[in-house]
Amino acid sequence: MQRSWLSSQHSLAAQEEGSLGEAWAQVKKSLAEEAEVHLKFSTKLHSEVEEPLMKVEKAGKALTERQRDLEMKTQQLESKLSNKTEEDIKKARRKSTQAGDDLMGCVDLCNQAQSTWFEEMVTTTLEL
Repeated sequence: MQRSWLSSQHSLAAQEEGSLGEAWAQVKKSLAEEAEVHLKFSTKLHSEVEEPLMKVEKAGKALTERQRDLEMKTQQLESKLSNKTEEDIKKARRKSTQAGDDLMGCVDLCNQAQSTWFEEMVTTTLEL
């Protein structure tokens, strides 16, 4: 019963003439424009904030993994298991250093995105 009442009210509103019909059309247009702004805002939030944060998180996990690997190889060297282990440690150190560099690069990108985001947030808020 409620659904049919709403449907009939919508039909009546669509049939309104004069200033009430114009007002209804303006409300619908305004809501559609606001929905579009919200959609763009959501998309921008995902691409400029969420994605850089995910990259930082991934780089941080890679660094942690590389550091664990380096620690394990170092312990093996201290036990003097083999000459190959020393080479493995050198590789692990290089990979750990690279993972640290990658993390710092991602953090820099994230900080830049955050700064840009806050600047654009103020502008967008003023527009809304």
